[in-house]
Amino acid sequence: MPPMFLVWHRADLRLGDHPALLKALRQGPLVGLVVLDPNNLRTTPRRRAWFLENVRALREAYRKRGGALWVLEGLPWEKVPEAARALRARGVYALKAYTPYGRHRDERVQEALPVPLHL
Repeated sequence: MPPMFLVWHRADLRLGDHPALLKALRQGPLVGLVVLDPNNLRTTPRRRAWFLENVRALREAYRKRGGALWVLEGLPWEKVPEAARALRARGVYALKAYTPYGRHRDERVQEALPVPLHL
């Protein structure tokens, strides 16, 4: 199996101009990942439905391009490392977060990951 990389999508549910995705593509084969984080899903029903519909559309976009998008539910500092280990990923790519929760989440994920987190 060739080296695999993860692209961790958070609020950035797009393929066309996603900088982390483009960086990962230069490294080798990849799998997309969305973690349904309970801390982010505590919102209005309308916003939650909008987000989940965008996850569905992203999964379809990956499928049309011959790729895969994993969707896991739980805390990112548990699920991202779990996915990296399951895929034997060599790295995880994501866009840098600037919110207090986003920075905290990314620090915890980085501490738990067995591979580098590229932000």
